[in-house]
Amino acid sequence: MRIGLNTSIVGGSLINPFAAYAIGGQTPQTIADFEADKYRADGTTSTAASLLTHTRTGNAVQVADDGTLQWAGHNLLRYSEDFTNAAWLKTSPTVLANQDTAPSGYFTADLITLDSGLSDDISQDVTVLPSVSYTFSFWVKNVDSDELKYRVYDQTNQADIVAVTSYIADVNTSTYSKITVSFTAPSGCTTARIFPVSNSRATNGSQFYLWGAHVYRSDLGGMADIPTSYRGLSSSNTYLPTTSAARYLPRVGHHVYNGSAWVNEGLLHESEARTNLLVRSETVNGTGWVDISSTSTNLTDNALGVFDGVSISSNGADFHRLAVANSVDVTSGTVYAFSCLVKQGTSGRLKITIRDTVSATESSIKGAFGSLTVTATGAGSLELISERVFAPDIIQVSVRFTPNFSGASCKPSIGPDSAVSGETVIAYAAQLEVGPTPSSYIPTSGSAVTRAADVLTIPAANLPWPEPVVIGEELFDTAYFNAQDTSATSWTDNGDATYTHDGTSGTNFLFFDGFPFIAGRVYAVSFTVSGATTGTLNAKIDTGATYSVKGNGNYTFYYTAPSGQDGFQFASISGFDGTLSNISVREINPLAVSIQMDGTLTYADEGVTAQLKFWSWQENTQNRTFAQVNTNSTNEGVVLFQQNASGVSDSVGESPPGSYSPGINVPFNIASRHGSTFINGAVDGTALTADTTPTALPDLSTADFEIGPTFMGTIETFRIWADDIGDVGIEEAST
Repeated sequence: MRIGLNTSIVGGSLINPFAAYAIGGQTPQTIADFEADKYRADGTTSTAASLLTHTRTGNAVQVADDGTLQWAGHNLLRYSEDFTNAAWLKTSPTVLANQDTAPSGYFTADLITLDSGLSDDISQDVTVLPSVSYTFSFWVKNVDSDELKYRVYDQTNQADIVAVTSYIADVNTSTYSKITVSFTAPSGCTTARIFPVSNSRATNGSQFYLWGAHVYRSDLGGMADIPTSYRGLSSSNTYLPTTSAARYLPRVGHHVYNGSAWVNEGLLHESEARTNLLVRSETVNGTGWVDISSTSTNLTDNALGVFDGVSISSNGADFHRLAVANSVDVTSGTVYAFSCLVKQGTSGRLKITIRDTVSATESSIKGAFGSLTVTATGAGSLELISERVFAPDIIQVSVRFTPNFSGASCKPSIGPDSAVSGETVIAYAAQLEVGPTPSSYIPTSGSAVTRAADVLTIPAANLPWPEPVVIGEELFDTAYFNAQDTSATSWTDNGDATYTHDGTSGTNFLFFDGFPFIAGRVYAVSFTVSGATTGTLNAKIDTGATYSVKGNGNYTFYYTAPSGQDGFQFASISGFDGTLSNISVREINPLAVSIQMDGTLTYADEGVTAQLKFWSWQENTQNRTFAQVNTNSTNEGVVLFQQNASGVSDSVGESPPGSYSPGINVPFNIASRHGSTFINGAVDGTALTADTTPTALPDLSTADFEIGPTFMGTIETFRIWADDIGDVGIEEAST
C-alpha cells in the first residue's frame, strides 16, 4: 500500500492531517491556513513559501501576540548563504561554497581562507533610513584563524557606524556561534556597508566557516518571528534566507485585540499601497511636532502599553494641542484618513483638529472617550470612522477628512479636550494617508514613507482542477452521421470520419446532426487536426460558445447541452487548410470547483460595484470567476459571486442590504460552488439561491489564482475543492 504525503499510519489506520478541513468527507486539494501556518498544494502537503507567491517591495508592520508593533519578517541582504556571489564585495579572501554543515543541518556553509598578512574584507551595501535602528547577524565557526572582525560603515557620510570590532573570542572550532550587531543609521545615512569580515589579518592563510547573514529593522518591537513555512533550511525563527534580492514576507501571525485577548487573525493583507504623509509619526515632542498652548512630554518605558508615546498636557487654554510642525500638502476633494493611538491620561476627553493654516479655519472632533462627535467643519468635511479598542486601555481613533482647500497648509493636531490646566492625553503612531479607511501603521522619522501593496497569488501548478470522467458511450458513429457541407466543394469526406478542407477563403461549415443530447448533461468533444498550414478551425455547439484552434494537435472542449440541441459544427475561418479526424463525442461527469475564504475586512462604502474583491481566478476577461463586495447604488456590503465562460456571465448575489457593513476588521466567511450547470454562494452559513442557467464552467486549469486582489484586511483560511460540495457544503464551509 502506497502512503501519500498527506497521510500517516496510527494504530494501523490512515490518518489525514487535513481531514479537519473537509466538508461532507471531501478534503480540499488546496489549503492555506494562515492562522495555523498549515498549507496544502493540489493534494500535497506544502509550505506557504511553496504554495503562494507573495510580493511587496518593502517593509510593513504587523501586530504581535502581546500587541507589540513589529516589522514583518525580512532580510535586507542578498545571497545570505552564498558569499561567493558578486553581491558580496571581497578584497583578498578566498571563498569556497558549501564546504561544511551549517546550523540548518545542511551542507551550505562557505569556507573562508584569509590571505596571510593582508587586510581581508567581505561586505555588502544595504539601503537604510537615517535615525532608524537595525540588527546585523551571521553564523561563524572557526578553523584556525587568530583574528576575526566585523564592521558597519556609513557609505553616505564616509564614516564608521560600528568601528572594526574583533569577535574571535566569541567563536570556537566545534560549533557555530551567532554574532549579532545592533546599529542606528546616522542622520543623512542612506546606505550602510555591512562587513561580517573586516580587516581580519590571517596567519598562514587561516580559515573559518561563514553562513546565514541577515540585516533587519529592529526599531518598534523588532522583527516578527519568521514563520516555519518561510525558514527554508533553517530552524531559526530569527533568520530568513535570501538569494538575488532582499526579501519581505507576508504578514502571517498578525494579531487583533478582541476586547479581552490577543487573537491570531492569520495574514494581514493590504492590496493598496499607502503613504503616511506625516513626516514624524510617533508624535514626539520637539521633533516634527510643536506645542500650541500645551506642554508635551516624551514618555519612556512603555508608558503607553507596549509603546512610549507622548503626554500632551493642557495649559488651561481652549486652543491647546500638539500639532505637526510641518504642514502637509493636501488636495481639495480628496478623501484622507487620519488615525492615532490614544490613551486617557488625567483627562477623560480627547480633541483631534485638522486646520488650514492659510484660511485659519479648522475641522475638529472631540468629546469623552467612547463618544467623540464632530464639532467643526470649517476646513472640510470630517467624519468619525471608529474608536476601536486597539489594546488594553488603548484606543485607535480614526477619522475621515475631505479638505475644502489645497496646498501645503494642512496641520493635524491632538490634545485633551479640556480647559483645565494639567489635564493630559497620551498619543502615539499618528498617520495621515489618502484613502477612506486607515491602514496598518507606517512609521516615519523625517520624511513621508510609502508601504507597498501586497500581492498574493497561487500559481496554477498548485491549484486543483476537476478531471473529466467519461460516463457515456461514444455518440459519434461514422456509419450513421453524414457531413453536410454548405459549400459542397470545400470539405472532402475522406471516409472513416476524416475530413479535409482545401483552404478556400470564406467561412465553410461542416455539420453533424441527430445526436441524442440530453439537456443539462455535459459532453466532451475531441478531435485531431493534422496537415494544417493556414487559417483557423472553429468548433461550435449549435448556438453555444465557439472553440477556436490553430495548428496541428489533439483538442478537447466541453459543453452543456441546451434544450433542443442535437448537433454541432466545424467551421473553416480565414481559409483553414488541413485535415480533421478522430472525432469523438461522449458524456462526462459535470465539472465543478468549490471555494471558501474567511477573515476580516476593512472598507468604506464608496458606491461602486467592485468595492473589493475577495479573490479572482482568471484566464482572461472572457473566462474567469470571482467574489466581491458591491456597494453600488442602494447596495451596502452585498456579496456577489460571478463566473464568465467564453464571455457568458452568470452570477448570484445577496439582496440589499448585504451582510458586511462598512467598518474596520469586519468578520466574514464566504464559500461558493461553480459548475458547468450552476453557480451559488453562501455567506456566514446561509446559501443564496442558485443560478442554474450556466452552460459551461470556464476552463481555468492553467490560470493563476489571486487572493485579495483589491482587499484590505486579514485572511485566516482559504480552501479550494475540485468538486461540487453542494449547497449544504458551502453553508457548512462558510460557518
